[in-house]
Amino acid sequence: MKIRYKNIQCIDIKTISYELHHKYLCGSRINSISWSNESYLYKKNNEFQSNILIATASADKNIRIYNNENIEVISGHKDFINDIAFGYDKNERILASVSDDRSCRIWKISKDIKNKQSEEYYRVILKSSGKSVCFHKQNIQLMMVAEKNGSIRIINWNTSEFLFTFYEPGLEDIGSLNTIESAIGLRSADWNPNNLHIIGSVIGQKFYIWNTSESPIHKYVYSGNVHKDGSKCIKFSPHDGNYFATLSSSSKRAIYVHKLTMKDIPKNLPLTQIESICWHSTKSLLIGCLGNNLLFWDINI
Repeated sequence: MKIRYKNIQCIDIKTISYELHHKYLCGSRINSISWSNESYLYKKNNEFQSNILIATASADKNIRIYNNENIEVISGHKDFINDIAFGYDKNERILASVSDDRSCRIWKISKDIKNKQSEEYYRVILKSSGKSVCFHKQNIQLMMVAEKNGSIRIINWNTSEFLFTFYEPGLEDIGSLNTIESAIGLRSADWNPNNLHIIGSVIGQKFYIWNTSESPIHKYVYSGNVHKDGSKCIKFSPHDGNYFATLSSSSKRAIYVHKLTMKDIPKNLPLTQIESICWHSTKSLLIGCLGNNLLFWDINI
């Protein structure tokens, strides 16, 4: 089967005018950021209409909640927080966080953080550092937790029920293997926003894709090589779930854009010192963070 892959066009570097709506001082370097589904921002009759609800995880091991003019600092983790994510439940403000302290914590975020504190709902004790966490809009009760040791768990956060766990190949006993994979461990995992059954992860020089609708669920459906020096991040496109991007972990950063089941060499967007990547929620735009700049690529898919 031939796969047609349209050219990736890099937008010419230029200055884009914008209006600053609000500026938050965080007080500590941010490791991860998550926008709540409640958030919106648009301009009507020359006036901003907005509701801002953002969570950040910082180097000081704290989580900060920014709800319009109000800020709340949440403490609890004892080590570096690697990832945070808001849930999709419309009745509860749910936030999950994973850390090097080997815990995944579920927080109930107050709807009035000025007068009432948010609280820890429960925690999951992990066997290794938590690397990625996310929810899925197609089933708002489910949460994915990925650990450094290669385990990926699907949990019903509301009932605390573990639905199933699967591992990246060869990492069931991490540390026992004298390989780059066992030394580095899982760096990142993501849940396809358009397909509840598709999960991807990166470890060392490879990516792995699982389809939980197939049996056995612990067996990945396909994998492939990514970056020679390892990958630090994987992100599915919300615009088209057949595509995902990976970011290299070396000092010479490179972004690869892949198509599911694609056997050809992935498209390469070379650029040094890119720190993180994400996709636009509705458009085929891939965004990279480079120092104080945001760079946009139009991925014609």
